[in-house]
Amino acid sequence: MISFFRKKPYPSRINLDIGLATNIGKVRKMNEDSIICIDLSKADSHVRACAVADGMGGYEGGEIASKSALEVFSKSLTESVNTLIKDGKKSVNDKNSIMRMLIEAVQAANTEVYAQAQSRQNKMGTTIAAALMLDAQVYIVNVGDSRVYSLDGARLRQVTVDHSLVAELVAAGTITPDEIYTHPQRNIITRSLGTNNNVEVDTFMEDLKP
Repeated sequence: MISFFRKKPYPSRINLDIGLATNIGKVRKMNEDSIICIDLSKADSHVRACAVADGMGGYEGGEIASKSALEVFSKSLTESVNTLIKDGKKSVNDKNSIMRMLIEAVQAANTEVYAQAQSRQNKMGTTIAAALMLDAQVYIVNVGDSRVYSLDGARLRQVTVDHSLVAELVAAGTITPDEIYTHPQRNIITRSLGTNNNVEVDTFMEDLKP
């Protein structure tokens, strides 16, 4: 899960306090999650990015998939942001360019996980959810059912849409949102990194609010 907030109303630039943590929980014996946060700020451009990946396939799959995905995602995104910054502040503030480089970073991560899955001949894979914060805007991408939330005052709102069977059942009116957490097929996701050599990436953009 990624969440973000700010205290002061609508400044053009904000100072961010960022923390990250992951927990194995009470059921599984290993943690297949990975999480990163990178500071890509240069000169007048204040850029931060966080991403979380939830691996699938056990120690020989999920743990490696999530870690590899975020390593490649981080490398691709860093190279893209540095290129934009060199091109000038106008390029950094171009919304289409920013979203495109996020998608390209996810695609690069998918290519890496897919290649590893093929070489290992297993079904390793991972979800990914990422948020890039530039000044007072947040650019968001996701694949799978890892989520990005926005905290606005006391209201916690899910920004991303789950790529899962139960989410599709809720959308179709077959089950209620409360039934997601007890449904026998709640662990089935419909989109992930590593399943195919290409992946569809959902995108969202949010303004940071008080």
